[in-house]
Amino acid sequence: MRKRPGMYIGSTGVRGLHHLVYEILDNSIDEVQAGEARSVEVSVDLETGWVTVADDGRGIPTAVHPATGKSSLETVLTVLHAGGKFGGGEASSGYRVSGGLHGVGVSVVNALSSALRVTVWREGQEHTQSFERGVALAPLASRPLSEDRGRTGTKVAFRFDDEIFSPGVAFEPETIRARLRELAFLNSSATIRFKVIGGSSKKAVAARRALAFIEEEEGDIKYDDSSASSPATATADDDDDEGSSSSRPPPPSSPVPSSTFDADGWETFHFAGGLEEYVRWLNRDKSPLHPRPFYARVDNVGGSGVGVEVALQWCADSFSDTLVGFVNSVKTVDGGTHMDGLKAALTRTINSLARSSKSGLREGDPSLPGDHVREGLGGVVAVRVPDPEFEGQTKTRLGNPEVRKIVDGVVAKEVGAALELDPRAFDAIIGKAMQAFKAAEAAKRARELVRRKSVLVKSTLPGKLADCTGADKERSEIFLVEGDSAGGSAKQARDRRTQAILPLRGKILNVERKDDASLYKNAEISDLIVALGLGVKGESGERALAGLRYGKVILLTDADVDGAHIRTLLLTFLFRYSRELFERGHVFVGVPPLYKVNPVRGGGSRRKKAAAAASEEEVEEEAGGEVESEAEAASSKANKGTPSSSSSTAAVYCYDDEDLAKALKDRPSGSYTIQRFKGLGEMMPQQLWETTLDPASRTLRRLTLEDAAEASHLFTLLMGDRVGPRRELIESHGTRLNLEDLDI
Repeated sequence: MRKRPGMYIGSTGVRGLHHLVYEILDNSIDEVQAGEARSVEVSVDLETGWVTVADDGRGIPTAVHPATGKSSLETVLTVLHAGGKFGGGEASSGYRVSGGLHGVGVSVVNALSSALRVTVWREGQEHTQSFERGVALAPLASRPLSEDRGRTGTKVAFRFDDEIFSPGVAFEPETIRARLRELAFLNSSATIRFKVIGGSSKKAVAARRALAFIEEEEGDIKYDDSSASSPATATADDDDDEGSSSSRPPPPSSPVPSSTFDADGWETFHFAGGLEEYVRWLNRDKSPLHPRPFYARVDNVGGSGVGVEVALQWCADSFSDTLVGFVNSVKTVDGGTHMDGLKAALTRTINSLARSSKSGLREGDPSLPGDHVREGLGGVVAVRVPDPEFEGQTKTRLGNPEVRKIVDGVVAKEVGAALELDPRAFDAIIGKAMQAFKAAEAAKRARELVRRKSVLVKSTLPGKLADCTGADKERSEIFLVEGDSAGGSAKQARDRRTQAILPLRGKILNVERKDDASLYKNAEISDLIVALGLGVKGESGERALAGLRYGKVILLTDADVDGAHIRTLLLTFLFRYSRELFERGHVFVGVPPLYKVNPVRGGGSRRKKAAAAASEEEVEEEAGGEVESEAEAASSKANKGTPSSSSSTAAVYCYDDEDLAKALKDRPSGSYTIQRFKGLGEMMPQQLWETTLDPASRTLRRLTLEDAAEASHLFTLLMGDRVGPRRELIESHGTRLNLEDLDI
């Protein structure tokens, strides 16, 4: 495990680091799902790197294991496949359903931690044991409890191993907080508490969490680390063959679900409304077509042992869907058979109801495609599977084929019945779907133009595109450059074999506020689609990127407010048009320098000293640009601000004010001048190559999709047409910024 950690946790970067927390946390949630625990506590010490997860479940067994001769506690922490949550049913494993699968989770955490301490309260005893890098320091120690002898539970504290994980990685409280919030929604009986110890009091904006900067080394590139009524079905008893539906009393009207803080700094997550509250959280920035989500839960479907819970709510002002899936409380970011069953059932059921409705489809009309049926839908599907077949230890996709049929049947029956009993909500949903279908037909003619252009790619590429000569897609890259001036410099500076340049004229269309027809008719957007080879909007899987012409799509904009706006517009377009680009790691952000420190040759005259002093004063007054988050800044320090040579007589490029201060620290006054780059167009081709285009010295930020639902919410919040939520975001986060850093 220590030799190839990526096989077990996905990577040794930020994502893999958080996976350690999830492995321990999932064990506590398994106790909650088994009805044996009601409280889970998680604390993260940002200064020391220690994470503690505690629950009030039954406690890990401590008796001597017959196969190893050691305690069961030490066995599960040091031996692979010793978890024992599957095989033999609930009577022998102790769990009907569980997020664990291979029995390697807790042992992996132990192996990849420099230190781990576990405490178990069980049968009137307190048991403790410590480990270093997976090796027990001493046998299990036990002592009787003098007070509260009925206490049970498990507490695991670990510190990740710096020898295993990438330099500079650290826990992100907001990432852990998002996971805890999800688990609280999924397990409405549980109370989950979270505390952050040490570190800065500033909380990063959710954008950086949704599109996370994942630290990774690959070839010649350095990467920065950088939530009306509808009859609802009641819970069916686990012992029934199939849950029967009964009306559930409507919950009292309440604001968007949120957590609470106590005086000791503990944040508490408890959502009695479960998935219904989760869906309201997902749609918190939208206008629902029906005030109460459609909800259904059926346990032990057909005696299979599989349970299905689903909540759905359509919104009027959203043009895409946000669907989240879970298996045994484990989030399946890549979907799986349960998501396939949900989509198939919705498409078939709504088309069937639309044909029998007076306001729906007429005889001879084509069926509504699934994308249009789900337009504006926010939904959560959670299944409980006794024997889940996940694809890989990171459990990002469910593979059980029988689950598709089970979910399909439950959704078709329960949601179909709910829609029939609420004709007003159904008419609104079908009206939105038919409007989406008509808009798609209107866009089809414009889209066909894009397709015709793509037939003869070389002869129909945008005229301003300077394409690369190489045919290897994996090695080729395209820079989307702000402005013709910077585009001209980039064209002169680039490596023509692998680097293509597409200059952008000002700010592109904000696709968050436009329909598909407007998107395809826009010249700049059409040029982007053809140049990148993106094909048709909304495609997924292999088909989505089959025509992609470049392995890297790099956004290169100025480090000012306009540049940040253009970059956000481009990210909005790429996310809404082809989310697969982010999921497969094709999108990058180039990082040009802000300053150049030039040495003064031949001594320091008064004039040169005065010029240098004036430059320093100007820098202090004008320094600004994009405000980086703490993790990005830390990574920036590690990767940027390096001089072109180690000599004090060489020019130094600086990427932020901290780099500049570092570069000036050992230089005597009057021995240098400072050049501030206010735009890419001010840089000479050679400077642009040395700092931004040269694979040997540049820094790129890869943008990956950590949480699709949160990313979708953030794009809607920032780029949508509702002003109120955006103003609230500015007011709540504005106080955390240093006003001197704003570029105004």
